[in-house]
Amino acid sequence: MEKSHESRVYWCDNCNSPILKKGDCPLCGNQVKNASLGKGEIRPIFDYEKGWYKELLVSEGYDPEIYLPEGLCFYYNGSVIADGLKIFRVTYDENSSKWKIVPYSKFKTNPIRLRGSELKTVIEANIIYLEQAENESLQFIKKVYNEYGDHPFAVSLSGGKDSVVTLNLVRQIIPVFDSIWMNTTIDFPETEIFVKELVREWDLKLFELKPEKDFFTLCDELGPPSKFMRWCCKTTKFAPFNQFIDRQYEKNVLTASGVRKNESLSRGQYEPIQVNETIPKQILFFPILEWNSLQVWLYMFWKQIPINEVYKKGYSRIGCWLCPEKTLREFKKMEITHPELTDKLYIYLKKYAKNTEITDLEKWIESGKWRYRVSRYKKEHIIKYNTCSIKPQFIYNIDNLDKRDEVIQFLKIFGSLKKHNKILTIQNHNLDLAIINNNIRVKYYSDNRQIQKQLEKQLEKAVNCINCGACIGNCPLNAISMVNGKICVSDSCTHCLKCIQPKGLRKGCISLNYRIKQIVIN
Repeated sequence: MEKSHESRVYWCDNCNSPILKKGDCPLCGNQVKNASLGKGEIRPIFDYEKGWYKELLVSEGYDPEIYLPEGLCFYYNGSVIADGLKIFRVTYDENSSKWKIVPYSKFKTNPIRLRGSELKTVIEANIIYLEQAENESLQFIKKVYNEYGDHPFAVSLSGGKDSVVTLNLVRQIIPVFDSIWMNTTIDFPETEIFVKELVREWDLKLFELKPEKDFFTLCDELGPPSKFMRWCCKTTKFAPFNQFIDRQYEKNVLTASGVRKNESLSRGQYEPIQVNETIPKQILFFPILEWNSLQVWLYMFWKQIPINEVYKKGYSRIGCWLCPEKTLREFKKMEITHPELTDKLYIYLKKYAKNTEITDLEKWIESGKWRYRVSRYKKEHIIKYNTCSIKPQFIYNIDNLDKRDEVIQFLKIFGSLKKHNKILTIQNHNLDLAIINNNIRVKYYSDNRQIQKQLEKQLEKAVNCINCGACIGNCPLNAISMVNGKICVSDSCTHCLKCIQPKGLRKGCISLNYRIKQIVIN
């Protein structure tokens, strides 16, 4: 797919409009100027947000008629933009716990009468570039469809602008596809309403997925997620996605996603088509990978595509409202737009902090320090006995742990399970394992410490498991699944141990990485 734009915004003073490409304005012919406006990641300001800015300007002693025109204005990373100029910044001051307006000195010392832009003019000035970008994306989708036509197709629908534009492009080329919405249980309420209204309006075949456990139920076992303890994406998104794809599709599914390179440095490295490492049966393709935010917004206005109400309240991105990657400013904005959600969060954080060593609770919450949480685990022990034997032999006692069935499932990766009276056995060329009541006897035939390490770590996974499903994607043969809400290893397991070998034994295990209370082998 050809790169359809330069990742910057230009400005036509005559049309008072942002322009997507360098050169002459397609509408009036005037040469456009370079505008330092965030590499195209600007968005329009809607009425609700503009009203809030007017109130802030008045409270700070600024005349809103000077600093905020009636016409269309734009926003980028805290800055309000009008007539191609950065007018003022909107910041949250932690010391005073207040929102502040900070005018840019260039405008403050030499204010001009701002006009604001007209949406109709902005679209007309960029229509040639929007048509070009649309055509390139449609050609790319057609190419993917022709190449992978024997595969099922799906669109990942988040309710955000990028996914909706991607969906609109896909439905023009691919006749039959599934729409998949991952309801994380911490989406904005408006997002759920928006997705379901869009499904009715566009007559979509929607699959609504949910995690095995509600987000706050997981918080009780794992603690709140943080920038350093991000268990949330694996449990509320990737795990349910993996399970759904395993059930729904016999082979790989081609999934269109609204990812764009401009969103982050990591996404800037994405290829137009690539296998999803987290969800092995999913091949991703990105129809708007090279688009910038302004392109997406103008395309939506041009095509009259429905807009999620969350954007109209002043948000540049939506997604999970409780994401620890959000800025403090975004959480403080939520106190204004969604007080019921932040109240729920703060009540939970107070409950969590009661059993920790946090001293200044109010500051920990109000300043957003909870987003940097790094907690130590409370540990309980599995007793391990070393028996007298020529070969290494140990007994692991799991008394008082209501986990025997889970342990059996997890240990099946080492060999086929057989039953002899009341004794369950698993054997391979490296070990001989017997489960008698709540005791696990293991005789190792190999002196390789890695075998013992693998078994003991798998045992710890079993007794700590919270059945989040995040480990399902670790099996290349899809032998790991969820049955009645619990992890199950099927008889199709070939005992290759690949599920515990890649990148360390803790890979994919949410419990071993984040669980507040952990049971370890003593």
